[in-house]
Amino acid sequence: MESINYILVNNKRFEYSLRKSSQEMTLVICEAAKIHQEFLNEDIPNLLMDLAHLILAEKEYQKKNTTLQIRLSVDEKRRVQSSALLKGKTVSEFVKEKVLG
Repeated sequence: MESINYILVNNKRFEYSLRKSSQEMTLVICEAAKIHQEFLNEDIPNLLMDLAHLILAEKEYQKKNTTLQIRLSVDEKRRVQSSALLKGKTVSEFVKEKVLG
């Protein structure tokens, strides 16, 4: 049986679920903390006590706090924007995909 729960972190609700997968194990899913794995039942209380910290750590890790600037001609910029639009992506998403793979 699965239970859907919420934890409040900085006045925002984050969902997590617990599903018993065996006599000794429980599947824990929390997208905000990037958790999707089984834990020993005896470890669940400690995990739940740390969940807020894990969510905050993941949010900090995911922060994008730097920029990359390039110079383009007006025509090059239009071509990049058009290509991104055709792919259904933002310019940032499109360029990152092309550069980083």
